[in-house]
Amino acid sequence: MRNFFSSEGLPGYYHNRRYPVDIQCAAQAIDTLVFFSDYDQEALNLAFKVARWTILNMQDKSGYFYYRIYPLVKNRTPMIHRGQATMFKALAFLLAKLILGK
Repeated sequence: MRNFFSSEGLPGYYHNRRYPVDIQCAAQAIDTLVFFSDYDQEALNLAFKVARWTILNMQDKSGYFYYRIYPLVKNRTPMIHRGQATMFKALAFLLAKLILGK
């Protein structure tokens, strides 16, 4: 949790570099943090922060999530399995945890 996230909630692909920012990493980070939130309340707060950052920075206005962000360009390709399905699952898991506590 100390090495893979910025203070804004940007999820890291590598522990020591900002780029690339990958939608799969964001989705997996949310999913894993929610899973461990029963053991560490700060994990749920960080999951919410990652979700917020991802929605603000990687979600297209039409609803789909971008594949990857590089230093100078965003790859806006909507990957069904790699981006859309994994983010849907992660956000649903986060929402269930926030609403139902499960």
